Amino acid sequence: ASFGIGGSGIVLQNTDASKTPDLNLIQNNVFTKGWVGVAVNGSATLGYATGNRITRNIIKFTEADSLNQIGIFFQNASGTLIDNNTIGRLRNFISIGTPTGISGSGRHRNTRIWNNVISDIIHINSGDVSAAYGINVTATAGETTKVAVYNNMIYGIDDQTVGNGRGSRGISFTQGINDTIAYNTVYLSGPDGFLSASLYNNFTASPASRVWRNNIAINERVPMAGARTYAFVLDDATSQISSNYNDLYVPSQINSYVAGGFTTATFNYPTLLDWQTTGQDLNSVSVPVNFRSPDLHIDSAIVTSINNAGTPIAGITTDFDGQARSVTTPDIGADEFGGVAITHDIGVISLQEVVPPGALLDNMGNAHSAAFESASDVTP
Repeated sequence: ASFGIGGSGIVLQNTDASKTPDLNLIQNNVFTKGWVGVAVNGSATLGYATGNRITRNIIKFTEADSLNQIGIFFQNASGTLIDNNTIGRLRNFISIGTPTGISGSGRHRNTRIWNNVISDIIHINSGDVSAAYGINVTATAGETTKVAVYNNMIYGIDDQTVGNGRGSRGISFTQGINDTIAYNTVYLSGPDGFLSASLYNNFTASPASRVWRNNIAINERVPMAGARTYAFVLDDATSQISSNYNDLYVPSQINSYVAGGFTTATFNYPTLLDWQTTGQDLNSVSVPVNFRSPDLHIDSAIVTSINNAGTPIAGITTDFDGQARSVTTPDIGADEFGGVAITHDIGVISLQEVVPPGALLDNMGNAHSAAFESASDVTP
């Protein structure tokens, strides 16, 4: 195997069939410049790179370096483990290229991506059709990828292109079979010149299902003229997915949607209730979240309906900080925060009419308690 080529910090790749880059540990490194921080690049013909782990590295490129492209990259690989890395300050000023925190493509299988912080990924050039991604996983059509992405915190993903491109995406999956995306926290903000999605799904081969569970997907980007923003995008209406127990939230503003399609699907769902008519996210919520530092931890002192609102996922028993998950009602998102319990939540989304001494309220249909106070107890 060869190392450190192609303008990258560390590259693992085949030189011939007898020298596949297997069982390497890339740990506790700091990367400040380069095209790619770490690349695991096996061969579909010479042999997959197998069992490599990339953990506890800091990949934060500098503002002055215009060649920054990808924090961690893998393809033609099996059993790659990517965990507890800090990836940020990626910039792309040149005419082509898509800055991405973690990127997978081609043939790969059984990859696990967990407990990473990805932030401040910016695509600046407005003359091409690229994008900015937190995690972007694509695959060869028909490949049983079985990727698991969980407990990651992703924010500051910013495609500054106006009027074209593929937009800002927190977590994006295209092709692949039997993938699980769970317990991630994605927060997008800032002005939006074209398209953005906290979570993005495209082309999931039938009959296998891609599972989206217990994710916080908040997109508070403000659409410019002609732009659209989404919490969740299903860009192919035939994809076999299962999405539930998530927090899918966008503010009430023009051209912002809880769910919808960018290109190959032409549907938009402004509210969670609209999206639930498809049979997806029947146990999900749509609420803003109070974050606290560092990164996207949750303020446990403030009541929120994401508390105890998730569902257990086999094999994921701890959160971003290594704290145990509830075995029955885990919290949504990367942080198991042990928040204040909700005792009377009727899922109100708007005030319809003041009726002294109470009010008429519009219920979002996600009550967390069968018992709630009567309208006469509500002070207008």
